[in-house]
Amino acid sequence: MTSKRSGNSEENRPTLRTSPPGPGGVLNADIGRVRLWFMHPFSLLLLIVLLTSCTGSGTSLGEVRATEPLKSGALQMPYDHLAACVKARIKTDPWTFGQPIVGSEWGIDRRIVRVYAVYARSTLFEVTFQPISPGTTRVDYRRSSDGHGTEEHAWSIIEQCASPVFPPPPDSGAGR
Repeated sequence: MTSKRSGNSEENRPTLRTSPPGPGGVLNADIGRVRLWFMHPFSLLLLIVLLTSCTGSGTSLGEVRATEPLKSGALQMPYDHLAACVKARIKTDPWTFGQPIVGSEWGIDRRIVRVYAVYARSTLFEVTFQPISPGTTRVDYRRSSDGHGTEEHAWSIIEQCASPVFPPPPDSGAGR
């Protein structure tokens, strides 16, 4: 028993046929029974740029930590209290770009606190707090290129948190 095939195998394969650009520069391509329309080259380029910008990962926290501090200082306040104040203020202060997501973590030996701000999936800056003595803290500020313009605001928060809320009481002479 033999079977007859109608036509040869070449007729059943999809072929790509293109026609010259029509009105508005639209290129039509037929692939089998599916017709694709390709946009203007500029529109196609814009689509590619939009897709790649949506998948960008921004600056990571590790990249910021690998940089040298842009500003450092020794401030008279216990490191854990200073870090808590700075973290709270970074969360609540208004920023020109919007509100960042603020996180913190303790170092392995709990002798360093890292406070960092992230906006639009990019780490803007990180501030580290490390005790020098029981009442003195070393503070280091690092930022990414995405965090340009945050240094003055962040450092003013650090200085405000380190300053005493109330001036010390005047000497009452009780020890005389």
